[in-house]
Amino acid sequence: MPPRTNACPSDAFALAALIAGCSASAAAPVVVPTEARDPALTVSIAPPPKPTAPPPPSWRIVGVVDMERAATETMDGLRAKAQLKALFDEKQAQLNRLQATLMSERDSLERESKVLAKPVIEERTRLLQQHMTELQATTAEMQAQLKRKEEELMRPILEKLTRSVDRVAHEQGVFYIVDKRSMPYADPSSDFTSLVIAAYNALP
Repeated sequence: MPPRTNACPSDAFALAALIAGCSASAAAPVVVPTEARDPALTVSIAPPPKPTAPPPPSWRIVGVVDMERAATETMDGLRAKAQLKALFDEKQAQLNRLQATLMSERDSLERESKVLAKPVIEERTRLLQQHMTELQATTAEMQAQLKRKEEELMRPILEKLTRSVDRVAHEQGVFYIVDKRSMPYADPSSDFTSLVIAAYNALP
């Protein structure tokens, strides 16, 4: 039987302190002095980028143009308006002459109806009604002629006006241009009618 060895209490306390120190060293992080770090192994972490705010809304995204005014106040529009007025005056004079003739026939029939025979009155009444129908047809035809002439004169003006609107929109940085008559309200600063007229007159 081996001899029994009695451990000294001081030796037991020293062993326990050594074990506790080793455990603490293993758990603690190793701090490398700044002067001992390798620059090549240093990783710089940039802060996350801040979110950019959206651009402020533009107050001139939409512009307006009074297309009717622009079409009639351009140089071509003024000439077309003068031609239409001359044609209207000519047609109106023809209608006035026809109406005057018709009124004269009616007045004459009313004055002579007491002395004319019944068959004569009936015939003249029939002719008067026929002339009234012809006058109505003539009036409708003259209005149609004026409408066709207006469309003929305005078609190239509107096509050229569209190019002028496109040019002004690009120059002013406007995304949309709408007819002013379709907008319940438009700030005066967004009205480009005068600029469109000037751009139209500058086109060849």
